[in-house]
Amino acid sequence: MDRKKNALNVLIGLVLIAAGVLFACDAIHLIDLNEIGNVFPGWWALFIIIPSIISFINSGIHFGNALAFTIGVLIIVGEQLELILDKNISYGKLVFPVILVFIGLKLVFNTKRFPAVVIPKIGETSGIPNYTAIFGGYERRFEGEKFNGANCTAIFGGVELDLRGAMIENDIVINATAIFGGIDIFLPDNVNVMVTGVPVFGGIENKVRNNQQGRPTVYIKSTIIFAGMDII
Repeated sequence: MDRKKNALNVLIGLVLIAAGVLFACDAIHLIDLNEIGNVFPGWWALFIIIPSIISFINSGIHFGNALAFTIGVLIIVGEQLELILDKNISYGKLVFPVILVFIGLKLVFNTKRFPAVVIPKIGETSGIPNYTAIFGGYERRFEGEKFNGANCTAIFGGVELDLRGAMIENDIVINATAIFGGIDIFLPDNVNVMVTGVPVFGGIENKVRNNQQGRPTVYIKSTIIFAGMDII
C-alpha cells in the first residue's frame, strides 16, 4: 500500500510541476500556449485525462473516471483529426452524445440505490475531525481509541478510514464526500450501518451486515460524484 501511495504521490507531483512550469513559461513569454494550441490542438484536455488516470490508479475504473477519460481522449482525437483532414468539423461536439450514452448506461445497469435515511441528532457533530485527500491519499487508523464520527473528503484522491480497532459505543455519523476519488471505510463487527445518498456516476458498496439488535449504528451520509465508496 505504501509503495502504491508513494508512486501515486510521485505521479501527482510530476504533473503539478509540469503544469506549473508550463504556465510560468507562458507568463514570462518563454513559450506561447496559443502556439502550442496551433501545433497540438486540444492539449488542454490532458488536464482531464491525467486526473482520470490518477483516479484509475487510486480507486479503480468506474463510470465517473471512465467518462472523464473518454471525453478527454475524444477532445484530443477530434481536434487532431480536424487538423489532419483540414475540415471545419468539430469532433468535440461528440462529447454531449457520449455523456448521454454514459448516463443511459448508468441508469440501465445501476440497480443499487440507497434510500433517504432519517438521521437522528447525535450529540455534538460540529467538532468531529476532517480527513481530506486532494490529489493524494490519506489513511487514518484507530487502535483502542474512541471514535465519535468524521468528515471524509476525497477529491482526485483517496481516503482510507480504518475503524476496526476503534471504540464505537454510541450511534455516530460519518459524512463522506468523494469527487473523482474513492473512500474506503473499515468498520468493526459490533456496529450496524445505515447509508444514505445516491451516487452520481459512481458506486457505493456496503458489505456490512445490519439489523443486529443492541449494536450502535454508524450513519453514513454520502455524496459520491464520479467516484466510489466501499464500506467493509
